[in-house]
Amino acid sequence: MKKALKILSLILVGCIIGFVLASLNSFRTISHQNSIALLEMAADVYQLQEGQSEAVLERKLNALPTLVQQLDQHHRKFISQEQWTSTMWAVSRCYEDQEPGPPPSIKPLLDELPPRPLTCCEIRRQQEAQQQTQESASDPCQGCVP
Repeated sequence: MKKALKILSLILVGCIIGFVLASLNSFRTISHQNSIALLEMAADVYQLQEGQSEAVLERKLNALPTLVQQLDQHHRKFISQEQWTSTMWAVSRCYEDQEPGPPPSIKPLLDELPPRPLTCCEIRRQQEAQQQTQESASDPCQGCVP
């Protein structure tokens, strides 16, 4: 009985030590990721303050395909389908008005998305456009030179 109790306590101590080491490793990884994100944000702020918005835009657009592929290949299993879809809709908006569109490396991922709902800003713009259309239709003299 004493031998079984010793073995059980050794297993329990081993599990606790393993949990602590795994937690420290996770915190180290998260801290590293936060440090990189802060470094990038500081670089962006500096370049924007220096009037180099095109350099920031180019760097961000160049990084998007790699980040999308990493998320798909390594992290997608850890996020919900809803979070994946929302994230990919945000990525797809970056390529909506650009030629030639998304890079071939991520195009299949963006093509499989369901249709994106309108954003709050897009809904507001549509409502404002409808109001302007209705106002101009009710005022036949709007835009006329007196």
